[in-house]
Amino acid sequence: MLVRQTAILRMHQGRPDDALRLIEEAVTLDRSTGEVPVKSLLAAGAIRYFRAEYDQSRTCFKEVLDGTKPASDIYTFAMQNLAASYAGQPNLSIKDAVFARKLLRDVQQQIKGVRETPVRYIMWHTEGIFHGLLEEFYRAIVHLVQAQEGFLRLEQIGDFARVTIDIVDVYLRKGDEDTARETIERAEKEIAGRPGYEDTAALFSRALEVPISEAVELVRGLLSATLALRVEVPAEG
Repeated sequence: MLVRQTAILRMHQGRPDDALRLIEEAVTLDRSTGEVPVKSLLAAGAIRYFRAEYDQSRTCFKEVLDGTKPASDIYTFAMQNLAASYAGQPNLSIKDAVFARKLLRDVQQQIKGVRETPVRYIMWHTEGIFHGLLEEFYRAIVHLVQAQEGFLRLEQIGDFARVTIDIVDVYLRKGDEDTARETIERAEKEIAGRPGYEDTAALFSRALEVPISEAVELVRGLLSATLALRVEVPAEG
């Protein structure tokens, strides 16, 4: 746990090489003790994404999906990270976007019927991401706002934050910087004061201090790692 926290701190400090070295140590240690390495892999995937190592990032998230039960929060968290890694990759081809969409639909099917909380918000989120990638902006916003409002009703603040930055991304793709900034401002106010999400609120505050064109990259690069430490690994037995 301490190694993971230190790795994420290094990433926040702008030291991605140190962060990667530490998180690889955490993954190796978890494997050597027989512990399920899902939290270390989630953090490793986030750090790889921050370093623009998109294929390696997705490998981490896919391993979590393969080794986790669909009913767990970790499974959906890994799925959302996987979707974000595709959405955040510059110059993703249409062919890759179509492949990713099919992959994530297959994963979504694994969740149906096994989650107590509505899975439709997760599905709207991922559909919205891919509408955005295909420049279907109206459909993207409709799906993403539905997901955002649903997660907020459920008090799933981490998911709310994830969808918010994807909404910001769509507005920037449209060239609407004013609405993109307003979306971040509203989210920062919504998250502020939520117990346990102080780091997330601070991250959105930082996003308001940089040029809006850099906000998505900043938040996407650090949000997954910030939220990863909140995901609990279920006890075995």
